[in-house]
Amino acid sequence: MSKISIKEYIKEHRQELEQNPNVLKVGKILQYTPKFKIKAVEMRKQGYPMREIFELNKLPFNKDKNDMYVLKWIKQYDEQGKESFYKKNRGRNKNGKSGRPKKEIELSSDEKVLIQEKLIEVLRKENEELKKEYRLGKEVKQSGNEFKIKPTQDIFRYIHKIKDQVKISIELLCKYYEVSRSGYYKWVKTIPNRQKREEQDYADFVVIKKTWLKHNKKHGYLRINMDLKNDEGIVMNPKKIYRRFID
Repeated sequence: MSKISIKEYIKEHRQELEQNPNVLKVGKILQYTPKFKIKAVEMRKQGYPMREIFELNKLPFNKDKNDMYVLKWIKQYDEQGKESFYKKNRGRNKNGKSGRPKKEIELSSDEKVLIQEKLIEVLRKENEELKKEYRLGKEVKQSGNEFKIKPTQDIFRYIHKIKDQVKISIELLCKYYEVSRSGYYKWVKTIPNRQKREEQDYADFVVIKKTWLKHNKKHGYLRINMDLKNDEGIVMNPKKIYRRFID
């Protein structure tokens, strides 16, 4: 077979490849059947050259890519057995055990485009501004001569807000904004606690402000602490009062 790129070969021989029993799916790249992967491993172990393995099965050959595929299949064959080729490996690690891999697979260009199109469709005018603000989960915003990083929790909050509108899985959204999916779910679980804390913070603010106004806005946070204890019977950490003053 003359030297030709895989993409060019697929364009010229798509129909033939779709009928090839060794091909599982024909796209921008070829996906091979489990049966062929096992066959390729066994042929290689018998001494067949890499090129011959593919050409005998009427498949295009690219030395760099196909060599890498076969070496990967050989490793899987030796470590997990031929049965592993028939198992769905999504959500499994290299040992075949379930569990999220430490490093997630990067989104393909098509997936990124799909997400962007859906975001634009739902958010329209505000999308561009939001995308600039939240892109990569760490958009840099200038403040004077300093730069501030967008907190990851803000990204979680944004994903939680748009997830039902865009109808894209949490996994893809987290990949798109480069934040942890497990981190997002942990953040979701703490929403009730955060709401309670925010409600309590607001209640504290109200009583602090009330006491401050009662004394004609003259008392600082240490005096307010004493006023709360003496007037309202409320014991509050002075640091909390100080934070409320700052806020």
